[in-house]
Amino acid sequence: MSNLEGVPLLSIIIPCFKAARYLPENFRSIAKALGGRNDVEVIYAVNVSEGDDSLAILRGFIGGDPRFKAFSTPRQFKAGKTRYFGAGHAKGKYIGFIDADDTISEDYFDVITPYLEKNDLDLLGFTVSYMTNGKIRKSFMRPRISGDGKKLLSNLLVDLWVRAYSVTKIYRRELLFSSPIPISPMFEDTVFTAVVATRVRRFLVLPNCLYLYHKGLSQSLTAKKDALRYQEHAFAFILLRCYFDANGLDWANRLLRRFKIRSDLSLLYSKWRSKKDGMDPDGAKKAAFVYKAAMDLSKPVFESCPELVKIYEGCLKEAI
Repeated sequence: MSNLEGVPLLSIIIPCFKAARYLPENFRSIAKALGGRNDVEVIYAVNVSEGDDSLAILRGFIGGDPRFKAFSTPRQFKAGKTRYFGAGHAKGKYIGFIDADDTISEDYFDVITPYLEKNDLDLLGFTVSYMTNGKIRKSFMRPRISGDGKKLLSNLLVDLWVRAYSVTKIYRRELLFSSPIPISPMFEDTVFTAVVATRVRRFLVLPNCLYLYHKGLSQSLTAKKDALRYQEHAFAFILLRCYFDANGLDWANRLLRRFKIRSDLSLLYSKWRSKKDGMDPDGAKKAAFVYKAAMDLSKPVFESCPELVKIYEGCLKEAI
């Protein structure tokens, strides 16, 4: 057994909701990647629900290993709030996230930690492979990318070389707690990663595939039908405009508008998914109207859509 001494270099947060069936594989992959190292702590934030024994399973796995901890969250916590709850217990200089139904590569920590120790990075990223029906599909090869926050946000908005997955990035602790990050009900990664990018001075994204995303698992905190997908996806972009306006980030607004065609294309796909699942036409029409107003930079978004003020404030409170 390894002892965790002093302040860990890295804290890994794993939000859990009805994840009991996935935890053995998840825990084993993390324990195997950790080996005997003692510079990482792993925190499971368990959203306890009736009939779910995730917490008991985890405590059985953890035993007396001080590198692992498991906390229960209030039941009403959603995905973004659960992540923040776990991060609030973290002591590491850097923080990363892993979903409870996913796994990591055996060299995950061996690749990541040298970059965190030797480089003055605010964010370190890597790539992902996908597991579908028991078969692994690797991402197409992505280049090594580095730069400042503007370059990172541009790449996230294009969503090609750097995907907007919160779980494929390691964050300097201060990025998450310098001020609240609004939590979107869905598509929270779109908002979370873009907001964090505005706080980054220096980032590096590696071409290494270190994360295995298990597609098609239905018990995640955000799993649901797609009837509201279009509205919620549009709201994520609207929320970004609200954050950029509220914080005087004119440069970020210009990037959001510059890459609007990419946002439009992704929303078309979400609209198609929503129509297949019984989309609400009136709700979709309103979402489209507000999205169009939010993408008009000629005047502040809260002036164009005053009703967004309370909605935005509510999303900020979710992170506190």
